[in-house]
Amino acid sequence: MRAMDLNELWSHIRFASPATHAALWALGLVLLAIFSIWSDNRRVKRSSPDAVGFMPWTFIALASLFVAAGLAIAAVKGWKAA
Repeated sequence: MRAMDLNELWSHIRFASPATHAALWALGLVLLAIFSIWSDNRRVKRSSPDAVGFMPWTFIALASLFVAAGLAIAAVKGWKAA
């Protein structure tokens, strides 16, 4: 079995079904939510209480998980319809 190069991988992604695109976006948003939760934990456990950040990490995590759930449901429905 040969390895897939980046151009071939990009071609598979580019010409995939809309359901697959929705699933890939959902995966990206779940990764963003994981990063947001990690960043919020870092913010809570900071050593200097005066060094407050400005990013609403909790809102970013919740919003991205909400949208990811909707995209995942749409992807499953699209795969079942095909």
